[in-house]
Amino acid sequence: MRTLLIILIFVLYHGINILIAWINDRIVTMRIANKNPNQINHFLWGAIYLATVIPIYFLFPKPAWLMGAIILLHLSIFPVSYNLFRGNAPFALSKTSNAVTDKFMVDVGLKDTEIVNIGAEIIAIVLVIFSIYK
Repeated sequence: MRTLLIILIFVLYHGINILIAWINDRIVTMRIANKNPNQINHFLWGAIYLATVIPIYFLFPKPAWLMGAIILLHLSIFPVSYNLFRGNAPFALSKTSNAVTDKFMVDVGLKDTEIVNIGAEIIAIVLVIFSIYK
């Protein structure tokens, strides 16, 4: 039962990231239509996402592996989903974004987010496996 619950939570957080990407797309679309140049508050959305992870701490004993996996999903699923909703290439990297992660990737010379997104998903899957078999 515990294994099934971990897998369901992992899949649910894929959906949560897709939902957050869709909401962010709607906000950006409305701001563009209203000629509002402000970007999304990335810190606020990151804090909201982290707040959704807190219940995992109380659901499972020693939940660090699963919590780590869920946090990594925000690096793997959200950016790809957001880019697709915006009509961009899935692994497009914005050079004008004020997101700390985007700025860092630009600073280290990445041209796209493919290695980061896929790498985060692979590591998240490994952490889920660890959380099942620990």
